[in-house]
Amino acid sequence: MPDPDVEAVRNTVEIRAPAHDIAGPDGALDGNYRVLYKTRRSLLPLPAGPTPSDPGLTIDIAYVDAPSIADWAPSGRPTTGPLVMPRARDVQVKFEPIQRNEADYFGTASSLPC
Repeated sequence: MPDPDVEAVRNTVEIRAPAHDIAGPDGALDGNYRVLYKTRRSLLPLPAGPTPSDPGLTIDIAYVDAPSIADWAPSGRPTTGPLVMPRARDVQVKFEPIQRNEADYFGTASSLPC
């Protein structure tokens, strides 16, 4: 069911660290999966009236040969087009809803009953 309060989806692409990976400069590993990059995809606004049936959301994926991901930037990825995934790696993708950012959408403190 579409959520009228959600305007976008944050996509986090994570990859599994190799078993032989070593700790970084601070001496700590950051878990089995590491964030490769994050991006955001806007959702189409819902039409006025009753909430329609869910048309679904399609996010394309493009697999690329990447012998090294050391130079992949964790941010600044495009907000349209496919999510780019390196081949030959365990990949995990997280999808998080992003709510509309309207200051008065849910009312104000003064509108609450006493």
